Amino acid sequence: MTQYKSTGEPDWLALAGIDPPTVQQCVESRRVELRNLLMLIDGTIQLNQNVLATRVKRWKRESAAANVAALTALKLEVVEEMKDEALMRHCENLAKGQFDFGAFLHLTYGEVFERAPPGHVNQDMRWLAHGSMWANEWIDIVVGRRPLRDLEQWLPGAIAEVEDKAVRSILNVFPNVGIDVLDKALAEAKAGSYLIANILLLPFLESFVREGCRVVRKHQQPECSAEAVDIEINDRHTLGALVDWTWSQDIDVNMLDLIVSHRATSTHAVQDELARARRARQANREIRKAVEELHGRIQSVANGQQEWEPIKEDVMAEFKRMEELGASLMEDPKTINVKLGLNSLLNFLVRRHTDDRNQVLHGHFAEFREAWRTYT
Repeated sequence: MTQYKSTGEPDWLALAGIDPPTVQQCVESRRVELRNLLMLIDGTIQLNQNVLATRVKRWKRESAAANVAALTALKLEVVEEMKDEALMRHCENLAKGQFDFGAFLHLTYGEVFERAPPGHVNQDMRWLAHGSMWANEWIDIVVGRRPLRDLEQWLPGAIAEVEDKAVRSILNVFPNVGIDVLDKALAEAKAGSYLIANILLLPFLESFVREGCRVVRKHQQPECSAEAVDIEINDRHTLGALVDWTWSQDIDVNMLDLIVSHRATSTHAVQDELARARRARQANREIRKAVEELHGRIQSVANGQQEWEPIKEDVMAEFKRMEELGASLMEDPKTINVKLGLNSLLNFLVRRHTDDRNQVLHGHFAEFREAWRTYT
């Protein structure tokens, strides 16, 4: 029987005295895995549709709608991967020591968990993960299996990291950002005065983002005077208006990083790139399938089982279709950079910051007394 071959890593199964799985065992295991993933996708789509059926803020509706669209597309991919030929191809590739990057990256539970409303829509936590947080811990909190108060355990480490790294970096780049406000907020948090800390963090974050936007704007429009840029920045009275401004798309972001870290960002620039990646995956899948079918037909001609003329037109038409599909292919995402603007990179911050500010202005302080809110 065909078994898995080494890919250069230590043979942990052999070291543990366990026989490697056969291709058929791999097929059955992956079938079960994909079936469970499909059930999870359906459940997560329903959760997002429940959000759309209620009266919520516009950004939450946009997030839920984007989630439904992305999960529906992912569901189609899973259905394709569950077909017998796809299962066999995947496991045979693994047995040969070949790594299917696309299938590994996109057909994972991580993307589904990121789009679960408890964390992604309600708290906008898709981007939140501290260095000491295990992936399963983050997932449990994001999907609502663990309470938000469990985030408190990572607050001391986050405070220490900000004091050790962020404060010095901020002072070096933005000397006028009002670092004393951040110092006071951190001191109050360490003292357990989370309400004061959380309220102080809001104006500091807005000041920090405004200073950053001012620097970027001056860089993008060197012909404008500092006074003119200041007027433009100050005329955007809210953080949302500032971030949603027309920014030059001139910041290099690696395509793999975009797929992994920014796939829930709702700006057109990001969603267009993600759509391009989905088209590339679909084209790759269709070309692989066409190659397998053509190989069989041409082999039948070579074996004398089939005449060439009756199938010539169909074969040439299929080659032409493959050529057209090839226009949608892309290189390894790790080797591709795309251009984004500040509106895409700061999209995650605006939504949560706006909601937090509105809660304070309307006197809704319940969450602001919690340590987990300081962490987020």
